[in-house]
Amino acid sequence: MKKFIGSTIKLYKLVTEKNYQISVEDLTKLLLEFVQKCTNENLNQIYKNFNSNPLSLNKFYEFVNKNEVVEFSAYSRKIENEKNQTFINYGNSLLNRTGKYKKTTEYKNEIDFVDLIIYLDNYFIKENEVVEFIKIIFQIFNFDYGYTFYLEKNQSCLNERKGLFSIPTGNTEEDIEKREKMKEIKNGYVPKIYKYNFLNNIQIKTLNIKNIVNITNNLYLYIKEEE
Repeated sequence: MKKFIGSTIKLYKLVTEKNYQISVEDLTKLLLEFVQKCTNENLNQIYKNFNSNPLSLNKFYEFVNKNEVVEFSAYSRKIENEKNQTFINYGNSLLNRTGKYKKTTEYKNEIDFVDLIIYLDNYFIKENEVVEFIKIIFQIFNFDYGYTFYLEKNQSCLNERKGLFSIPTGNTEEDIEKREKMKEIKNGYVPKIYKYNFLNNIQIKTLNIKNIVNITNNLYLYIKEEE
């Protein structure tokens, strides 16, 4: 029998060099409020741009107002303290490039994505909570695809693989291939069906599914039937 340990929410937004700007401060404040409401935890350990030294919230907000944010994570305790704990992770793959590459024509025409991961440890989110959250976050982060599932024991939030050694130490060929495929979400690509699925119009047509709920403009909720 499966043992679930918490809820994972993943959201993806396709971006280009012309439209990658996102209000990271507003997004962070909304996410922290959501997490606190669900789990009663305050995520005040902020790690930015792959730096191993955490910042306070005020220092982080000072940073984002002056600099581009490639990646950040938020925890309630230091990362090394526990394996399983509630966290937020934000990554902008388009900005994770070298300075020289950013000046090329290839970069200016490239499509990549911003991804957002929210893990709520020992909390099992319900349908009405999911819908309410998605409606609110869509006003700041108008993503193109997303999903929610209950995380199993010994399953990684990041690559979703299972096993005692499922926590990733780097990108495998399989991970890279999956990320490349995610760039096709506006063309109908869906990696798999999860418990809660946030789908765009093209994905709905590609899957030819019924029983969907319109959440907002060009975004629908499809709930997988219990097996």
